[in-house]
Amino acid sequence: MEFINSASTTVLQGFFGPDFKLNTKQRNNSHLPTEQNNIITVKRPILQLQKSINNFVDKISSAEQNKAELLFAQAVYQCGLFLSLPELEPIKIFFQKLCPYFKLPSRKALSTTLLDKVYEDIKNEVKDLINSANYICLISDGWSNMLQEHWTNYLITTPRPVFFSAHQTGEIRQTEENIAANIDKVISQIDHSKLSAIITDNASSMKKAWKLLAIKYPKVVFLGCVTHSLNLLIGDIMKLSWADRTMKNGKKIVKYFKSHQILAAVNQLTIELTVTELSHNQTVRIEDDIKSIVLNDGFWKDVDNLLKVLNELVIGISIFESDTPSLSKVLDWYYNQLESSDNILFFSFRKVANLLDPSFHGCHLTSNSMNKISQFIQKYYSDDAVIIWTQILNYKEKNGVFVNKLAWETSDKVDPIIWWCGNFGDSAPKLTQVAKKVLSIPTSSAASERNWSAFAYIHDKK
Repeated sequence: MEFINSASTTVLQGFFGPDFKLNTKQRNNSHLPTEQNNIITVKRPILQLQKSINNFVDKISSAEQNKAELLFAQAVYQCGLFLSLPELEPIKIFFQKLCPYFKLPSRKALSTTLLDKVYEDIKNEVKDLINSANYICLISDGWSNMLQEHWTNYLITTPRPVFFSAHQTGEIRQTEENIAANIDKVISQIDHSKLSAIITDNASSMKKAWKLLAIKYPKVVFLGCVTHSLNLLIGDIMKLSWADRTMKNGKKIVKYFKSHQILAAVNQLTIELTVTELSHNQTVRIEDDIKSIVLNDGFWKDVDNLLKVLNELVIGISIFESDTPSLSKVLDWYYNQLESSDNILFFSFRKVANLLDPSFHGCHLTSNSMNKISQFIQKYYSDDAVIIWTQILNYKEKNGVFVNKLAWETSDKVDPIIWWCGNFGDSAPKLTQVAKKVLSIPTSSAASERNWSAFAYIHDKK
């Protein structure tokens, strides 16, 4: 037995080493002195069995409270809400249910510290936006409130329009000198080297002010509002004898039916009576002069023609009063209506925009128009006139660097400014800068008029 154990031990020691012992106690004693030095101590955190009740309640830090107050104040100001809104009991209950830790700002804070803070933040945001723009335009328009107080506002396009300032003109007459002085005061507050154009309405005093400002700012373009011109055109059309007659007859028909009970009587009788009874009923008899207008085929032809003309003009107004720059579309739209590109609406600047928009490529421009464009380049870009005009001619004929076939295939698929910068920013840098400047100019001062809608909400209704 001892021989077997000895033999087994010898064999096992051959596999597991000389320290191997059949006896468990002997094996443990031989390994423990060395293995105990290799034991790794792991420290585990003691679990907190009791938690504070604060862990189960929403919290709001001081920074979050201040930010929330600022957002609440912005909502109040932008919507023209009452400054006493936080004092309303339903508002208190609503925010208490929504977020108990948030404390509504007081009416005093809304009218003082928060108002000043929001004003400074918006002012700095507008300033940064203007400073980061490559080119800017100035838009201005006048307005009178319910108290007949006259105001003038000024917006800057970057090309997105942003409100810059407004002032009350009081009893000062809006002569060309006063208008020019007020606009000059605004220009002095911005970097006028980036100022591309000034857009106003087409009043005669405003056009005279342009000439005064052009002396001090010869590189700035002055444009009249296209939508204002189209509105004036509608007014002139309605003064035509046939249009005026058609409008008056139409008003007469509408007024007659609205002021009589005929329409209600007809609706009732068509349900209750036969056609024969309807024709003999005294209630629905129409006066002879109204009947003669309605039965006149010439009247309805005039109505149809007038609607066609006015609808096209209304479509044009909706296009050009957009905040998106669309100066290049004016010439193309007008040509499609009257098949003419020589009109008082089209200063050389608008023709340049149409030419440099690759989707139009000046397709309606005549040789006379190109001559006016060359004069424009000589006036506003005298230092680089030769280089720019050479590049314009190559661009018009798609020669030289403008042979790029892929560029022309994408001309109507991307924004024209992106098209110029992406394709010819390096190969034709001078003309690219002209294109960026021209194509970023708005067509109208409609943004300024929309600003008055918000302004009136505060100054009239509040």
